[in-house]
Amino acid sequence: MSGKRTILVVDDERLVLDYCRHVLNQGGCNVVTASSGDEALAAFKACNPDLVVLDVMMPGQNGFSVFASIRKLNSHVPIVYLTSAANEDDEVRSMNEGADDYISKYTSEKIMLSRIKRALSARGKSEGDCVSGEVDAGGIVRIGDVMVDLRRNTVKRPDMDGDVALTAVESEILRILSARRGEIISANDIRKQMFGRNLTAADVTFRSQLSRLKAKLGTGGKYISTIRSLGYKLVKE
Repeated sequence: MSGKRTILVVDDERLVLDYCRHVLNQGGCNVVTASSGDEALAAFKACNPDLVVLDVMMPGQNGFSVFASIRKLNSHVPIVYLTSAANEDDEVRSMNEGADDYISKYTSEKIMLSRIKRALSARGKSEGDCVSGEVDAGGIVRIGDVMVDLRRNTVKRPDMDGDVALTAVESEILRILSARRGEIISANDIRKQMFGRNLTAADVTFRSQLSRLKAKLGTGGKYISTIRSLGYKLVKE
């Protein structure tokens, strides 16, 4: 992982904190840890991390409560939830809450670093020039009268003064659709490109992610078309 990034890891289990610290240190990151919601918010204000890895179930403030508090402080920092491998409900809610991704506490070092790297790269790149249609070298794409910066994960809409923030997952879905604009792509193919695996029962979240993406695009959302039983496509103008 290029660049020395600071990652805040929040979990009430010392073994989990130690494991995450080891993996992320091996990946070249600075790691700050917190074992409660209050500690997490204090650490966030103190270190201004590049990314937060946040446990869902903690005593006191749970992860969802801490997520909402962090989003009030910083709407763009990527947040990746730590979930129990056996708890699909946590995974579904994590994505529905707008997290950039989720990681099982007991995942392999390779998968953890891959997910963290993807969330960081999706949020951390600079702005580029705009072209209409497919994604340009700067990560900019126009969809109708909406402009999306896929490197900064932001949407500019004519009906809003400020930018609308995309999660890393929402941005990646749009990147895949834009790269093959006009083609039908199955949900399974999109998911495999993003995570290297097929859809599972828990991936009702994919439909939720797509629905939220279309809503954030405003008038641009109508260009993402659902082709029944086949998949999705970003319609050419």
